[in-house]
Amino acid sequence: MSDKIIDTLFEKIASKRDKAAQLKSKFKNWTTNRNLRVRGEAPKNIGVMTKEEVLSALAALIGEQRDFKQACELVGETGIVDQIKDGFPLSDWMADLQYRYASIEASAITNEASSLEAQLLKLVSPERLRELELNRLAEAVDKL
Repeated sequence: MSDKIIDTLFEKIASKRDKAAQLKSKFKNWTTNRNLRVRGEAPKNIGVMTKEEVLSALAALIGEQRDFKQACELVGETGIVDQIKDGFPLSDWMADLQYRYASIEASAITNEASSLEAQLLKLVSPERLRELELNRLAEAVDKL
């Protein structure tokens, strides 16, 4: 296997890891208590929701937000900016759901990168691995 191909593959794996980090960095942290009640159901912890559950909850909140704005318009209410749900503004719930979705995506990308890296490491000779590790160490020292 040529060194150029190996280098390119490791760069692509590093790029995937960077993409995962960027996804998570878009959102700071949780802004609610994460226990969201959707469509009258028992509260569910956002931190354990699947992608499908996150999307379903977001859709429900978007519908609630739309309906709330229409109700405010109907009665001429202009002073209310955001609807409160379970003690937090709807916008905070939506931000937390977006954070959860980004976390799920970032984890999937990280897992894929780790799997690809493990496969690649099996194919690379021990000498080449030592060379790659030396290059990584040299880069780390240069950043100090």
